[in-house]
Amino acid sequence: MASTRRERPLLLDDTGRIRLDGWELDTTVQSRVRTLWDQITTDNVTDYADTDWFRRQVGQLYGWSVPGIDYDTPSQTTVPWPSPTA
Repeated sequence: MASTRRERPLLLDDTGRIRLDGWELDTTVQSRVRTLWDQITTDNVTDYADTDWFRRQVGQLYGWSVPGIDYDTPSQTTVPWPSPTA
């Protein structure tokens, strides 16, 4: 079965590095972000952004609420620092 995924050439910067942020730096995307950003307030931010997803992602980045982790299980938090071997 043939793949229907289209491959695009890599976007490189002036020094040949792969740019992963090209899509978000696109002028059309930046214009839309500016338009929406001007409409966002503290009271309506959840209408424009998935703040629950963001909180989960940041929390998991720092080790909170990671699926599969039993936070009630005791763990050893004081361990000796390894000494260099001669």
